[in-house]
Amino acid sequence: MVATTMILASRLLMLLLVSGLVLAASPTHTVSAAKCNSDFQVTISPSSETISRGSNLLFYIIPTGHQCLTGIHVTVGTTISPNVKNGPVLTEHSYDVPINGGEVVLTGTTGSGTPTGTYTINATATGIQDPIVGQSQSGFATLVVTK
Repeated sequence: MVATTMILASRLLMLLLVSGLVLAASPTHTVSAAKCNSDFQVTISPSSETISRGSNLLFYIIPTGHQCLTGIHVTVGTTISPNVKNGPVLTEHSYDVPINGGEVVLTGTTGSGTPTGTYTINATATGIQDPIVGQSQSGFATLVVTK
């Protein structure tokens, strides 16, 4: 029993010594994380398109931002103004897209009765992940409908 106690005591002493050496070899220090610039932008490409009545339209909505936001997701919604009877109809082909790595395809149609003139497309992206939850940004493009 004395031999067992001495073996356990020596193992405990070795453990304490090793632990002390490990702690001594690993000084503690505080690392401050770099702050992420949470600004992001929304671009619509092309910025302007001219089509004739009865034609289709195609735009790309692209959210970009600081490198630390890469992969952070936003949802995208679009509106067109003026919102008139028989005006252009827009369709987004996805709503959830990552910053710096994706785009929303925006298609649309016009009919033979679509009023000619200039329309403004507004794409609004809203953050759905930290650090931009709830933050929104908008981008704009111009659509000109001719005869």
